[in-house]
Amino acid sequence: MKIVKKKLIISLLFVIVTVLGACNNSSNDEVDADNENTNNLINTEELVEGEWIDTKGEHQENAGMYHTQSIDYSSSNEYALFANSYVSYYNAEEFIKTIRYSGEVKDIPHNLESVEDADNVILSFSEQWVDEIELIKE
Repeated sequence: MKIVKKKLIISLLFVIVTVLGACNNSSNDEVDADNENTNNLINTEELVEGEWIDTKGEHQENAGMYHTQSIDYSSSNEYALFANSYVSYYNAEEFIKTIRYSGEVKDIPHNLESVEDADNVILSFSEQWVDEIELIKE
């Protein structure tokens, strides 16, 4: 009788550990998928195609370019940019300046310069980056 009880307890523990392990893996996958979607500050569903913002803050037409909608920004945070891009800094709707972040792929990510008066940014970039561009607040 004792042997049967021991086998039953061991089998029950094995089932519990297996079920808990499976639950843990699936919840981690969900968290990782959510983080991928929420860490990128760029809403790729709302990109403006065929236009970019130049170094004077003026909108220029160019079929091979995209720009984002306004993205909240704070100079007290650090941001990593995973693409070559022009970043236009604004205080509300007032243009401050545009900085070009470019280089070889090995130079990515770029760390955004801190611009004190800016509270939002707009990124302009080539269509080659449309599926890969990310802006992450660190």
